[in-house]
Amino acid sequence: MKPFHALLVLPVIALLGTPFFPFVNSATPWFGLPSVLVWVCAWCVLTSLILAFVLRRDERSGRLAPDAEDGA
Repeated sequence: MKPFHALLVLPVIALLGTPFFPFVNSATPWFGLPSVLVWVCAWCVLTSLILAFVLRRDERSGRLAPDAEDGA
């Protein structure tokens, strides 16, 4: 396991910790929407970006072979 795999823990902590973060559970809207909705949507996007980053790093380090196109 490489150090960059530790990034995969961030979305888990952020989403499971949502009820405990006071700045997320405030009554103040963010961008005109409830703060929890913005928080969860932002972390959904960030999770995809983090997974893509880890996948690319794994492919570059030789841990995973990039997808090969079938000649069939």
